[in-house]
Amino acid sequence: MIKLMFAARRRPGMSPEEFADYWTNVHAELARVIPGVTRYVINIASSSRSAGERPFDGFAEISYASRDDLRAAGGSPEAQAVLADEANLFDPASVVRMLVTEHVIV
Repeated sequence: MIKLMFAARRRPGMSPEEFADYWTNVHAELARVIPGVTRYVINIASSSRSAGERPFDGFAEISYASRDDLRAAGGSPEAQAVLADEANLFDPASVVRMLVTEHVIV
């Protein structure tokens, strides 16, 4: 398994509530149909720190069975639609993507 970790702040002018709603109800529906994705988890920040102090407002975990599946998915029209929609949701200067290998401890 290979996992893509994603972190970002919400786009300027978007409230934390609007961000959570759009990501979980609009953007996620686009991502849900990307071919090869075996798991997609969204994590919305809910710390007690003020929203202005958060380094990120949310995180996503997107899992694939293999790097080949990830590569194939990246060129799909479904993935391109997700990337195009990111401007409606994320501050582009804040986006961080990283491929990781998961090690479950507990």
